[in-house]
Amino acid sequence: MSDEDTTVEEAQEAPDTEQDSVDTEVVEEQDDSDADESFDAREALKKIRKQNSELKSLRARAKEAEQKANQSTEEKDRELSMLKSELLRTKVGAKTGLPEQIVERLKGDTEEEMLADAESFLEVVSPKRPPSQKPAEALRGGGRPAEEPEETDLSKIAERMFDR
Repeated sequence: MSDEDTTVEEAQEAPDTEQDSVDTEVVEEQDDSDADESFDAREALKKIRKQNSELKSLRARAKEAEQKANQSTEEKDRELSMLKSELLRTKVGAKTGLPEQIVERLKGDTEEEMLADAESFLEVVSPKRPPSQKPAEALRGGGRPAEEPEETDLSKIAERMFDR
């Protein structure tokens, strides 16, 4: 026989002392626990009911927390959309020059829709007037509006001031 065959045979013949000792310790522990504590069905049922009650209340709390989180996100989404539309209205009001009271009444979801609404409002409020036949007045300023201004060249005005 070879050396390998002898080691295999020796391993098979040798008892597994570690495994046997572990098994006997487990059995002894179980026997000790059975001897110390007897099974009380009422106590076990009482513990089970208590745990079921706790589990039920925890599930209810989890459900409430989930609903609260959903409401919170819905509120934030609504607030975000309101702020976006307010920002668009403000942009459109700045572009078109509408007063703040009118800007609040603009309709539309996009900037283009609000611009179109603002332009249509401006057409209604300030309609284009047909050209009048009256000529534009020649406005004159100064203390003597009936007279033509003497001179507009600054260098000539300066010469006249220092020649006096």
